[in-house]
Amino acid sequence: PIPCVPWQSQTSGQYQRRVHGHIIYYARLSRSKRYSMWRIRLYVASIVLLLITMLIDDEITFVVMMIIVCTSIIFVSVNSFRVAFKPEVTDGGTFKANHKGVVKAEIGRSPQDDEPFVERFGLIVMITTGESILALIVGGSGVFQQQYDYYLLVQLAFVTMFYMAKLYFASNTELHEGHALVEDGVPGGVTWVICHGVLAYALLFCGVGFKLLFASMPDYDVAPKYYRGILCFSLAIAICCIIMIRVAHDKFIYHHVMLLRLPSIALIIAGAFMTDALKASWELVLWCMCWVIVLYVVDELCLEQYEVARKYTETLKGWRAREVVDWLCTMRFDPDVVRAFSDKDGPAMDAMTESDVQSALTKKKKYRLRGRSSETAKAHRG
Repeated sequence: PIPCVPWQSQTSGQYQRRVHGHIIYYARLSRSKRYSMWRIRLYVASIVLLLITMLIDDEITFVVMMIIVCTSIIFVSVNSFRVAFKPEVTDGGTFKANHKGVVKAEIGRSPQDDEPFVERFGLIVMITTGESILALIVGGSGVFQQQYDYYLLVQLAFVTMFYMAKLYFASNTELHEGHALVEDGVPGGVTWVICHGVLAYALLFCGVGFKLLFASMPDYDVAPKYYRGILCFSLAIAICCIIMIRVAHDKFIYHHVMLLRLPSIALIIAGAFMTDALKASWELVLWCMCWVIVLYVVDELCLEQYEVARKYTETLKGWRAREVVDWLCTMRFDPDVVRAFSDKDGPAMDAMTESDVQSALTKKKKYRLRGRSSETAKAHRG
């Protein structure tokens, strides 16, 4: 008999319960009709596919159908985090929020409380980070020996994951400071959610890598490249996800300083192949730990100064040219307008008069700044 049939039945039952729940949403909440209908159609189609798979009773068909069903559900679920309202922004380009920190909507309806989502995704990261060390200590107790290299590996792994958590915490921001869940641009909420999912798996595989290195110590002088690769590649992927989570927020902007992190990420990956220089398992973990700390130092030295949008920290006179472009995009000016002022920094914009603004624009766009041409100079002054 095919062992996957019980899983098919259980999965089909779970989708049936979800269909019932979304039918209730569709019937009782008028503003959720479009959202609920997408889910009802998806879950019904998934149930039908799974029932067909049960009748065919073939392992390959089961795997293919499960991939199709899971991919479709993940796509629709992640797309649910797409910001479907237009946030109301101040003249300075920051989001308007009430006294509770809820971002106001200019068009559409803003969510009343996104904090539970932020908290839960943060908990996923913290749990997987902690499990990486816990699995090493608990699961590796059978091969642990009273030798310095065993103790050293555990300590170095702990320090590595500690600074990974520091990198993640540096990527957080408040909802009213341009959090990705209220960012209607790209990248935004969808990128933030996807990167959290990949990050959680990458952190778990970091724990797997630590454990495999630990388990190989009694039998191998040099751990197999496969074990080393799991740790190094997972760590590099986790770092890349943390950086993408950071960029998804409106508060953080791209700066060429961000490229300083690429050598550290590349060297972490290279450690998997440096079997002559990094023979012992603890040496490899030490190598990875050092480059993670370097990334933390880069954050401490450069993040606030170069990668945080100054519209959240300074007045117009302190803006760089990239902050001006970011402001123009946030205020949804036409691309021609953005290009006309893309080479000007904050002090230059502050010194401009209305006639200077008009002369900088092409004739075609001179009097069509989305219905506010007479207020252009005032808006640029913030």
